[in-house]
Amino acid sequence: MSYADEITAALRAIAAARPDLTAQAGEHHFQHLSVVLAKLQERLREQLQAATQTEIGGVIATLDAGADPTPTQLDLIRLWVVGDAEHYVRLEGDYRTWLAELDRLVGELSQVQGATLTVADLTRVAAWARDAQRVLADIEYFKQEEARVQRFEQAAKGLTADDKRTLANILRQKLASDRT
Repeated sequence: MSYADEITAALRAIAAARPDLTAQAGEHHFQHLSVVLAKLQERLREQLQAATQTEIGGVIATLDAGADPTPTQLDLIRLWVVGDAEHYVRLEGDYRTWLAELDRLVGELSQVQGATLTVADLTRVAAWARDAQRVLADIEYFKQEEARVQRFEQAAKGLTADDKRTLANILRQKLASDRT
């Protein structure tokens, strides 16, 4: 089955799972969707790499020669190295909501500091802490991806000979991983 066929199959499976994603859904519904989404992400990456492998070969040759990549080549490098992160950061719409929710939860936790906690309080505080960890994980992932894009943009401004060799090797490894 081709990458395109596998992408289509994954998208169909996601669409078919949608009616089951309700408040009454069982854990298995969400676990199944997680597996399908992971496979979709992998196949999308592989399809992207397959569709641009000829061009990336030229980029690798340019970098191996020690030459500066053209703006078009730099766009392709960006696509291969941080394209997913760049689009995620640009499209993510919940970041500010996550910050507000984290602030609310930290506020709740702050209000109980120094208080004598009953058994009921302990479970409520534990729930706030767990929810804060979940929201914090989303915020941390966003910030990591944002920093990843910023590091790439900074590094791409002044590629040294060593940077070019390293980048060529990274691209070569990514190209090889698509073929295995």
